[in-house]
Amino acid sequence: NGPTDRWAWGAWDTVNKYPAAVAFYEDRLWFGGTEAEPQTVWASQTNDYDDFRITPADLDDTGLQFTFLSDRLNQIRWMVGDDLLFAGTDGGEFSVDSGNAAQAITPLNIRVLRRSSYGSSTTVQPTSLASSLVFARKNADLREMTFSFDTDSYVAPDLTQFSNLILRPGVKQIDAQPDPFSNIWAVKTNGEVAVLTFARTEDVIAWSDIVIGGTSVSTDSLAVIPHPDGDEDQVWFCNSRSINGVTKRYIEYLEKPFEEDDLITSAFFVDSGLTYSGAAVTAITAITGLWHLEGETVVILADGARLPDQVVADGQVTLTTAASEVHVGLQMGSAKLRTLPWNSTASTISAGTSQGWLGRVSSVILRVDMAGNAIEYGSDFTTMDTWERRTPAMLMDSPPPLYVGDSPILEIPGGFEQTRQVAIRYDEPLPLSVLAIIAKVETETP
Repeated sequence: NGPTDRWAWGAWDTVNKYPAAVAFYEDRLWFGGTEAEPQTVWASQTNDYDDFRITPADLDDTGLQFTFLSDRLNQIRWMVGDDLLFAGTDGGEFSVDSGNAAQAITPLNIRVLRRSSYGSSTTVQPTSLASSLVFARKNADLREMTFSFDTDSYVAPDLTQFSNLILRPGVKQIDAQPDPFSNIWAVKTNGEVAVLTFARTEDVIAWSDIVIGGTSVSTDSLAVIPHPDGDEDQVWFCNSRSINGVTKRYIEYLEKPFEEDDLITSAFFVDSGLTYSGAAVTAITAITGLWHLEGETVVILADGARLPDQVVADGQVTLTTAASEVHVGLQMGSAKLRTLPWNSTASTISAGTSQGWLGRVSSVILRVDMAGNAIEYGSDFTTMDTWERRTPAMLMDSPPPLYVGDSPILEIPGGFEQTRQVAIRYDEPLPLSVLAIIAKVETETP
């Protein structure tokens, strides 16, 4: 064969490196962001994801190649196909479209717009929930790319604005759980987990730390997948645990939320746990198969009643009472709630707010739903009393039924101080929903 001048370097190879981002959009496969061409994207021909040839430009379905023009050279880190094709770079976020919602992208109508200039994480892939695209910045905060009808453009508000320390020291993974709750799950760089309850239509943006039970536990990654029952989404974790002095990794998942019509015996509120369900076993019977928790102190819920904690030995624990449904696992991290400093209405208009005044919360009424026993309360987590619901009239061989309604008036001891707060802690392997805290506040006029 003779020589030819029809040749070219490949766009992707060991010299130019390979794309950092990939997405599907408008029936094309898109790639973007090599080391040699950090702001360039490539799109396959329409409905032919293996063919990237750029045929004559008058063909709408030809392959595409174009480069973002901006004042800074920043590598494309991610791309997501939504109503537009969004791309995140080190220095900003862009959209790609045709400029006409009724037309697909072609070589002659490509439009690239900068939507924000916050800059995206180099390692964290974004996730979508409802009509929002959530992405991580280089530091420990999340942004929401969404369309604002007020400004008639896309905006990227800070989802960690009111909890700016929640994702410290940083985030390494996020994923969305649309159902049964609208949640964004985040794995931090230190292995801790946080969750954002996110319902934009109701203006709900609420962060919580998730404390996973166990010794030296760290979450490596998580994934949200459809539940086997097909009725909701399920969160799966890859957790690293110290078990009997040895580091092990387990794949664990969240059980379905406890529902109002569920029996108390089915309440599963332990970590890395297993369940025995079947013919009633008598007392002094071993529950086996617990090798994965060897040497760990575990919580035991037998027919809805908490039994004394035990240490797993030879992969088993021994029941101290008869039961037909038994849940055994690590105690979940304490559920904690603490209000902001309480504000009461000033007695006179000139006095204004009571913030900064000396005062105290003298008593509270807790409005709860499906509440188990032994709810702790106080002005802080150091000095707490316990609301015990068991009464002499209740049968001693059965647990107190789950409670719905208002608690009695719970007196909170303590003196006058500027911080007037209510703290609630719950360590039981049973459900609890706090619907309202009705407080009596005493203040001293300065």
